[in-house]
Amino acid sequence: MIIKKVLRLLFITLLLTSCFSRNSSTVKYILPLNVEKEIVVELNKDKNSDYFIVLNSYDNENEISLVKSKNLIKEKYGFYSVSNSGRRVLIDDKFYPLMLGTDLKFGKKYCEFKTSFPSLNERLNQVSKEEGLCILNPPIKIYDNAFTVKFNKSGEVIK
Repeated sequence: MIIKKVLRLLFITLLLTSCFSRNSSTVKYILPLNVEKEIVVELNKDKNSDYFIVLNSYDNENEISLVKSKNLIKEKYGFYSVSNSGRRVLIDDKFYPLMLGTDLKFGKKYCEFKTSFPSLNERLNQVSKEEGLCILNPPIKIYDNAFTVKFNKSGEVIK
């Protein structure tokens, strides 16, 4: 009887721990207030749609895009699932999935017929060979209707 209670308690503890640990692995971002205000105005135009955010950083400025999605669960950014992104950005008291421009620049996929990425030595040796490496660049979508805000390092919106 006592053993059953202890096992139940242990099970519940493990279940709750796994739920909390999954949530804590999410990286949360907060935008500069001026940038957030610009995005909130756009979000208020269509409150029934799903959105995700794309952040690009350049030398002297940043660019954030609000992208409307027809199906956030199936949405991909390059090779990555938007809904499974480990990053979220807080806008008007709600967290939105956040993707980074570097996901497209550095996110690669090894060809389907290979089982794993080659080691550094294999990559160095194949660079000089004619066949080269079979590493795929991510597919790139053009988001025609994305709302974009550019801002400097101080968080001031650039018009």
